[in-house]
Amino acid sequence: MFMILASPDVLLVRAFQSEMSRRDTLLVCASPNRLAALARFHKPDAVVAAFPAFDPGVTRVLGEVRGADAHHTLAALGPFTRMDQIEAVFGAGADLFQALPCNAHHVMRRVREAGGKSLAAG
Repeated sequence: MFMILASPDVLLVRAFQSEMSRRDTLLVCASPNRLAALARFHKPDAVVAAFPAFDPGVTRVLGEVRGADAHHTLAALGPFTRMDQIEAVFGAGADLFQALPCNAHHVMRRVREAGGKSLAAG
């Protein structure tokens, strides 16, 4: 599996790295602002975007990433607890949402399940 992870949180990045197999590739960027361009260029199997707070940029970024390629799994992570915020995340094109802080193993399992058998770890 080839996955792009956008997160400025080094501990979160390391947690995701520990969940990747040797056959997997993880591309990490610190900011979600360039995520759509990266997804368009690299054509990943999955994109995971971690947002520190909910603002209008969250739905803009998710919409741009979804528009870049509708075939990848798009997961959003963030400290969002209000139903309208979570609905906005799904409305912008996310396949999965997980509140932060989260367990990287759980998120990776959900990403692999959402992506189907082609993303299954060996």
